[in-house]
Amino acid sequence: MIDLNPDLNLFPAQLGIELGIFFASYAVLNKVLYKPYLELVHARNAKSTELKAQSATQKEQAIKFQTDYEEFMKTQRKEVAQWLDEEKKKVAEEERKTIEAARAQVAESMAKTKKATDEQIDIARKELLPLVGEYSSKIVAKLTGKKVSISSAGTSTKKEMEERL
Repeated sequence: MIDLNPDLNLFPAQLGIELGIFFASYAVLNKVLYKPYLELVHARNAKSTELKAQSATQKEQAIKFQTDYEEFMKTQRKEVAQWLDEEKKKVAEEERKTIEAARAQVAESMAKTKKATDEQIDIARKELLPLVGEYSSKIVAKLTGKKVSISSAGTSTKKEMEERL
């Protein structure tokens, strides 16, 4: 029978059984629940510490890689700028040479054209010089309405002078 007396008259055997049940329950719970849970907590803490250390080293590596990348890009930009300047100089030099060649060709062509034109002018002058007097007479006659005759003797002396020079 169970004694529900508030005085708590426990029998020593009953106290021993309750303590035995408590320690047996504690041992089972410790083995099944507490130890695996504490192992998981310790494993999680260890993994967190390890991951934090890895994160710190990876962050340092990332900073190092970033600085290396920035230096590399800086040198590459300098090299590209230098190469671009050299190419611009080459293009400018080639352009200058092409322009000089074109100018020389145009000058030569103009000199030939001027020489041919001067020759044609001389030929035309030689052909028309004897006719100057006749054409001058006709022009003066039309302007004044009178017949005038101009000799080409003065023109022939001019012609002779040009040929001598």
